[in-house]
Amino acid sequence: MKMNKKGEIWKLLFYILLLISLAYFFSARPNFEIGSKPPILEDQVAVEEPVLENAGTFHVVKVTVSSSGFSPSSITVQKGTLVVFENLDGLHWIASDSHPTHNLLPGFDSGRALEPDDSFSYIFSESGTWGYHDDMNPISFHGVIIVN
Repeated sequence: MKMNKKGEIWKLLFYILLLISLAYFFSARPNFEIGSKPPILEDQVAVEEPVLENAGTFHVVKVTVSSSGFSPSSITVQKGTLVVFENLDGLHWIASDSHPTHNLLPGFDSGRALEPDDSFSYIFSESGTWGYHDDMNPISFHGVIIVN
């Protein structure tokens, strides 16, 4: 099948537009190395990361929450430990005691119900015994974190 000149021009224009679109797409992507922090865009606000007193001994501890409650329900950690609460099922809202004010340790509150496979993390920077609960099940699901 032989194409007329008009068809060849449209075909050429199509390929030129395709190349321009691809060039724009790949040039508009942020250019930073893996492991580095992404650049801050104009509409974003810079948030400083928490500074730990002894970053060399940084610990991470995982607590799961499910329809059975928290596991483990009681842990003892060092000051500066990051505790990750991982939701295995249902809706769960991690919050500091006392219910409903959550004022035992202000800031220790997921702020919303976590969906399944979602998580909430908190760095415990104050020594003490911190009770917490699932705000969706405040009577049944409780835990304690002891920070040395």
